[in-house]
Amino acid sequence: RGVLSTVGWHKRWFVLNDTRFYHYKAADCQNLVGCVQTGQITKIELSSAGLTSGHITQGITSGAVLTIEVNAVNAMQLMADSKEETLKWAKALLKSHIRAGGTNVGDVAGLPKSSTSR
Repeated sequence: RGVLSTVGWHKRWFVLNDTRFYHYKAADCQNLVGCVQTGQITKIELSSAGLTSGHITQGITSGAVLTIEVNAVNAMQLMADSKEETLKWAKALLKSHIRAGGTNVGDVAGLPKSSTSR
């Protein structure tokens, strides 16, 4: 459970529960925006903040952007309050993806190699 910012950098609340990644507008978890089955994730990438999808991120201090691609079609760019917190989310999503039987992520860009081992 935790707060991540999405592109456009709006604060949103995310919950990773086993193999489901829920996206809410607020911490009360009353207004569900979406849910991703983590086994359907086809890309997890950690990159430095400052340039994401051609847009300069101003006023962002975390230093890391997490990109999640689902079914090689839909992508979300997320950022936690710190680089360390963003890395924790990346690792947790990868573990959940593996637990769900997902196999299409390959090497996770930006994560230390020890983080991607099964």
